Amino acid sequence: MLALYVATAIALQRWEPRFRLSRCALSEADPQGRTGLVLHGTYYPRGHLGDYSVSEDATMRVVRTL
Repeated sequence: MLALYVATAIALQRWEPRFRLSRCALSEADPQGRTGLVLHGTYYPRGHLGDYSVSEDATMRVVRTL
């Protein structure tokens, strides 16, 4: 699970400049390999342009299936 958390944080930092992760939690896991994460952080609508002056709290749910 730690490797999944780290991979998620690195991918968000590298590829999604509009979202800054502050917390990541496991929301589900089953024997078939399906996992779900809940991501909490700050969303910057214009972050892709380098403008971090506008922000809002954000939560998203991500489900990964194998």
